[in-house]
Amino acid sequence: MLKTGNIHQGRDYSILWIIHFIRTVLVTLLLYYIPTFVACTPMEPEKDEIPETMESSPSEEKAFPVRLTLSEPSGTLQTRCLDIFIFNDDEERKIDSYKRIENYRGSFLFTASRTGKKILVILANSSEKPYSWENVHSWSCLERTLFQIEKENPTCPVMVAIKRWDNNTFTYLNAVLSPLMSKIKLSKIDCTIQTGKYAGKKLQDIRCYLTNVCQQYPAVQNRPFKSSSYLNSGRWSEEDMKKMTFPSLLYKKIAEETEDTEYNLYCYPNLIEETGIGRPFTRLVIEGRLGETTYYYPINLDMESWHQTDGRPALFKGVGQGLEYEFQIQITRPGVLDPDTVISAKDLGIRLNIRPWDEKEKEIIDF
Repeated sequence: MLKTGNIHQGRDYSILWIIHFIRTVLVTLLLYYIPTFVACTPMEPEKDEIPETMESSPSEEKAFPVRLTLSEPSGTLQTRCLDIFIFNDDEERKIDSYKRIENYRGSFLFTASRTGKKILVILANSSEKPYSWENVHSWSCLERTLFQIEKENPTCPVMVAIKRWDNNTFTYLNAVLSPLMSKIKLSKIDCTIQTGKYAGKKLQDIRCYLTNVCQQYPAVQNRPFKSSSYLNSGRWSEEDMKKMTFPSLLYKKIAEETEDTEYNLYCYPNLIEETGIGRPFTRLVIEGRLGETTYYYPINLDMESWHQTDGRPALFKGVGQGLEYEFQIQITRPGVLDPDTVISAKDLGIRLNIRPWDEKEKEIIDF
């Protein structure tokens, strides 16, 4: 019995020794590999340092930071928020990264983009509230995103900057924000009639406004956008003006003493190759009364303008993007009775100056 007992006892010790040995090996292996597992676990990116939406990529693909100098138009325009897109500059043009910046104040920000040819698109003031861009997976998706003139704000309009570069090292870029809208400035107007029975008299109840205003416009496009809807189509529309968050974009009442007063109106681009049914030029209309008769002075905004078409410059007519059209107008005779009838240039003295909205002092963003 003792022998038998000794034999069983020896077996118990052997089993315990084997279990102890296996346990020791497992613990050693576990302790050895834990750092590796932790190191390979992806960490949550910090919002201000890594692009918020960056597609997965092979581990050997390298990302580089970009330092951006952002220039804004001068004057009273404000930049409240930025949406920053980076697309691959290839046939598919898929999105590489995206970042939204709220309450922009020109602070330093950080993000990155992978290597290769890229297209940078910056949208400013795209929405007063955070806007969902989750469906923008490529450049073509952004092309289909349309902004509405009814929601535009003259002090913080939607602005865009586009830049192409080959990202293969730490990069410095300069991007210039330009409003989607253009400014129609009436810097001087003389409403004294010089000929006929009204000679020496001034127009009364004067106002200026825009007609045939494109209702929508995309942030990016390869060809001039063809609008399918217009505000104030052919004439002033009370119903259309009620849609406007800021009616002053399209309408101003002109004071009787106009010598030192300027009036600014705003509209989206309206570039046309050939006019026809459904493709009218945007017009600046001066309206005023002589006696009991209301007269109109509709001026086609049909200036020649260059536009990039499929990567090549092409000449169109109409209102371009991010430009200032400064008019000085002298009215010499009664106008027409229909606001949809363009007045002859000989009936007005017009001086026109076209220039981009000026840039103010540059601010720097790192991203």
